[in-house]
Amino acid sequence: MTVHSLKALERVSRKDELRGKIAMVRRPFEGVYELTKLWQMENGLVATTERRPRLVHQILEHYLHVAVSLMVHSTIVVCAETWSCAGKSVIPRGGEPYNIASGVWTDITPVSGSLLMFGFGGIAVDLQQPGTIMVAALNSWWPDGQIFRSNDSGATWSPIWSWTASGLAKWYTYSDSLAPWIGPDYTVTNPGTLQVGWMMEGLNIDPFDSDHWLYGTGATIYGGYDLTKWDTIHNVTIESLADGVEESAVIGLISPPTGAHLLSAVGDIGGFVHYNLDTPPVAAYTNPAWQTTSDIDFAGNNASYIVRVGTGFSTTAMQCALSIDGGVSWTPDVGAAGLTGGSVSLSANGDTVLWATTSSGVMVSTNQVNFTPVISLPSSPIIASDKRNNTVFYAASGSAFYVSTNGGATFTSRGTLGATTAPFEIAVNPDVTGDVWVSSDKGLFHSTNLGASFTPLSGVTQAWGIALGAPAPGRRYPALFAAANMHGTVGYYRSDNSGSSWVQINDAGHGFASAASNPISGDPRIYGRVYIGTNGRGIWYGDIA
Repeated sequence: MTVHSLKALERVSRKDELRGKIAMVRRPFEGVYELTKLWQMENGLVATTERRPRLVHQILEHYLHVAVSLMVHSTIVVCAETWSCAGKSVIPRGGEPYNIASGVWTDITPVSGSLLMFGFGGIAVDLQQPGTIMVAALNSWWPDGQIFRSNDSGATWSPIWSWTASGLAKWYTYSDSLAPWIGPDYTVTNPGTLQVGWMMEGLNIDPFDSDHWLYGTGATIYGGYDLTKWDTIHNVTIESLADGVEESAVIGLISPPTGAHLLSAVGDIGGFVHYNLDTPPVAAYTNPAWQTTSDIDFAGNNASYIVRVGTGFSTTAMQCALSIDGGVSWTPDVGAAGLTGGSVSLSANGDTVLWATTSSGVMVSTNQVNFTPVISLPSSPIIASDKRNNTVFYAASGSAFYVSTNGGATFTSRGTLGATTAPFEIAVNPDVTGDVWVSSDKGLFHSTNLGASFTPLSGVTQAWGIALGAPAPGRRYPALFAAANMHGTVGYYRSDNSGSSWVQINDAGHGFASAASNPISGDPRIYGRVYIGTNGRGIWYGDIA
C-alpha cells in the first residue's frame, strides 16, 4: 500500500514535559554544564518549570542563555532574580544569561512588573552577530503572542509589536499564503487576533543566514527571510513557511460518493473540504465558523447534503450547520440554539438531524425546527443514520443496540453486542438498509437484519475505526476498513469479502500513533483508498500499491 500525507495537515512540532531536577547543556569540546531546574519560594516549597528550559549557547561570546516558563499557583511567570507571584516571592537559584568564563548569571528578562504576564519558550542567538538574541513568549494570549530581539546581549530589547498612542503597532507584515486558513489577514488589527502565534517553544536563527528565521507555534511554523530589517526599519515579514503543514487533531472524516472526495472535522481550526489532496485548502468552514468541528455526516440518498456540529466559544451561536452543495456553502441550523459538541447523523434524504450533544443528550430535528430530546436513548450513545431508508437511525450504548424507524423520534432496543462495554463506531452499508457494523472494546460485530442479531468476528479482540469503501473489482459488497487488534496485532486492515478475511494495510513505520484515537473513512469511488486522521500528524490516505 502506498501511503500519502495530505499537505494540508501534518504535525511538525513536539511539546516536551520534564519533571526531573536537572537540565544539562553541552558546550562543544569543552565539557558539560548543568542547570538546576528547581526554584525556591519563601515558604520553603519548591516549584518546577512548566516546560523544559530552553538553552542556547553563543560560542563567540561564551554566554549560555536560558528561557524558562515557571508554574507557580497555576500562574505562569518567567524566571528572574526575584519577583512576586500570587503573593509569594520566588527566588530562582540563579538568573540568566550565564557567563561561562566568569560563572555569573544575569537577569535579562525583556519586561517586568505588570507587563510580565507570560513565560518564555523559544530562544535563539545569531551566530553571525554576537550580542544578538531573540526570545518568544510562551503563553501570551492577548493581544497577541510576543517576540523580543536584542542586539546587546539582552541589555535592551525591542518587541515585534507594541502599544502606541494610536493603538496596537505591528512591526511586521504577515502572509499566510501557504496555509490560508491559519490566521486573519494583515489588515485585521483587532487585539486578540493572534497573528504572531501562541505556545511558541521553538525559535531559531539560521546559523549561516542572519535574515532567515523560523519559529513554531501551537498551529504551524512561521518565519521569514528579512530578519535583520528588525534592527533598521523595525519591520520584518512573518510568513507561514510550513507549506501547508499543520499540527492538528483530526476528529472526523467523511468521503461522500459525489463532490469532494474528503471532508474533515478538525480541532481548533474547524475543518475543510479537501478538493485536492495534494494542495492545502484555501479556507476552513464558514457561516458559521467555530473553533472545533466535533463531527460531520452526509445524506446517503443525496450526498451533497452535509451536516457538521461544533464546539464554539459562544453558548448562543448555532453549533450545527447544513450544506446542500457538498460543503461549498453553509447555513446555520436555526433550531440548534444552545446545543453544542458531540456526534451527528443526517438522515438518508437530508431532512432530519440526529445529534448526540455534549450539552443536552440526544436531540432530533426535522426541517430545521427546534431540536427536541430523544428520551428513549441513553445520554451518550454512538449514533448513525441508514444511508437508504430516510426514517431509520441506529444507536449503541454499552452492549445494547437501538434502532429508530420513525426518523429518530423514538428508539427500540434490538440485539446485543456480546460483552461490549464501550462501543466506538457504527458503520452502515450505503447500499443495503439494516446492514451495519459496530466496533467496540470487545471486537467487531456485524448485523444484516436491522440490529436484531449480531455476529462477532473471530480473532478481533478490539476495534475502533470502522468504514466501508468502494468494492474490489468483480465484487459487489463494499471493501471494509478497520483500525483493530486482530490476532494480537494492532493495525489497520482491509477486507474484500465481507469480513471473512483481512489483510493488514500498514507497516511498523505507519502506525500513526494511537489507532484507537484515529478516525478512518473508506473512499466509495476508489477501491482500496482509505483516509486516516491522526491526533497531531494530520490526515493520511493510502492507496493499493
